[in-house]
Amino acid sequence: MYLEDLKKITEDNEDKTFLQNEIHTKAKKDFNYLCMQTSYATFSKVHFTIVKTSDSRQKFLGDFIILGHNIESGKQINFPQGLIDVDNGKQFLAVVTYKNNSVVNVFVFRTDSFKSTSLFSIFKNISKKGQYGIIIGDTTNKKLQQYSFGLVLKNLDEN
Repeated sequence: MYLEDLKKITEDNEDKTFLQNEIHTKAKKDFNYLCMQTSYATFSKVHFTIVKTSDSRQKFLGDFIILGHNIESGKQINFPQGLIDVDNGKQFLAVVTYKNNSVVNVFVFRTDSFKSTSLFSIFKNISKKGQYGIIIGDTTNKKLQQYSFGLVLKNLDEN
């Protein structure tokens, strides 16, 4: 019992340390700025960012984990599995991509997408390392366009 509790506390601390990485804190600031510029309101909640519409409805769109990824460092971004809940339909992963220290694109993924990973999917389950991954590669990839920030949030707002 105590060993399991200690393991959970250690994993939680690893997740928080991962999110404190410079690129992820920069990504969170850039994501919040983008939301502000596109009429969405953001609120902080531990290591999540809550996104709502900023109109009078203040419709809740979801809880977002925000990660940064330098596309020059590789085509795949990996993160600890403990960061997300794959059974929560209102939880999202936002990835802010950078090239030469400038924002290239922002992608938003439903966390339940990680339930079904496969060899040809952009979603990966690296269970041996306790991580999930997303293949970003070239940000002009047609598979990624459906996950574009504006498209996903617009669809969330309409539904």
